Amino acid sequence: MTPLLLVALLGAPSPPDDLPAPVTLDAVLAHARAHAPTLRAAAARVDAARASARAAAPWPDPRLMLGADPLPIETRNGPAWGRLTLTQPLPWLDTLDARRSAADAAARAADEAVTLARLDVDFAARRAYAGLGAARDEARIMGELLDLSRALLRTAEDRLGVDRARHADVIEARIEVARLETVVVDVAQRALTRQAELNAAIGRPTQAPIGPLAPPAETPTAALDALLAEAAEHPALRRNAARLDAARARLRAAETRGRPDLSVGLGYTLIGDPDSPMAPAPGRDALSVQIGVSVPLWRGAADDGERDAAAAAVRVEQAEDAAIGDTIAWRVVEQAVRAETALRRMRLYRDVALPMADERLEVLTVAYSAGEARFERLLDAERAKERYAVATVRAAEEYAVARAALARAVGRAHAAEGEASDE
Repeated sequence: MTPLLLVALLGAPSPPDDLPAPVTLDAVLAHARAHAPTLRAAAARVDAARASARAAAPWPDPRLMLGADPLPIETRNGPAWGRLTLTQPLPWLDTLDARRSAADAAARAADEAVTLARLDVDFAARRAYAGLGAARDEARIMGELLDLSRALLRTAEDRLGVDRARHADVIEARIEVARLETVVVDVAQRALTRQAELNAAIGRPTQAPIGPLAPPAETPTAALDALLAEAAEHPALRRNAARLDAARARLRAAETRGRPDLSVGLGYTLIGDPDSPMAPAPGRDALSVQIGVSVPLWRGAADDGERDAAAAAVRVEQAEDAAIGDTIAWRVVEQAVRAETALRRMRLYRDVALPMADERLEVLTVAYSAGEARFERLLDAERAKERYAVATVRAAEEYAVARAALARAVGRAHAAEGEASDE
């Protein structure tokens, strides 16, 4: 057996404190959640959304203005040399509240996006883990079949030596050995590719070694009603609900855009000493109070457009909420049925077809050695064993991938596990 095949079948020892040996699915998921780049990016977006929420809708800063009169203005109390004015804009409190609510809802949506990203990372890791296990199992099976074909070739050559077999049997056996040698190399290379896929899915270097995988667990699938009940709390629905809250809050803020802007202020005027001693209050500084209001003459079209856009955004989120719910329910049903179908097919191949193929091959091997069966029937039995063995592995992989997709559709990492269904 080639070194490439041995690496694909067994895997090199994994680095200490990285992945255990044998490598379990729980360890793979834990590594993915700790190191997947997509999760780090999602977490950074949450930090940005929370920071934006803290900075949302602040009170406007007051404005301080200082003015001077190079040519003083004469007042009844004396010449005015300068003035100091402090103005504070007064925002509408419900506008500020709506903007803060929109920012808080956006932060909640970002939190749910992290959960969705974790579901995607888990699915990619589960799928790659199942793919690597299937590729290594198939490589092991093909290696065993190659050894079996070489034994059949020796049997055919022995019979030819005593002139009890056709020369064509030896040729057929050599062709079969050559075919399986090619298949073994192809499957081993596929196993290495799946290993790189798993490393990429969990945030490891693609060429990092992965040790032997733990045997997969054949856990039952929960009842469909229970799965749909779990899916009703899917993070995608919670994220869209948060987006809808944000859209409604932005609409509330937009509906206040037509209101005039208010402001209050204080003014202080510096008065110098008058030239006339008859001034009623010589040199007395003046204090004034100001109240301002904007006249919204030019922004009417812009305000109407902002309100229309905000109202349309609310309708979009409402429609997407219904679409997401329907899609989630459909995916739960689809993946649950797919998992059950793959499980039945795997059990059929593993428990019925493959044992019968093994028995048939054993009977025909003895019969051929005794000169009581043709080599074509023996070769056909060997290929039948190959078909059923490979079909068993691929059905097991499909079952594992379907359960991974079911977990993502339900919205929880282990929600697909439960009591076996009666289907």
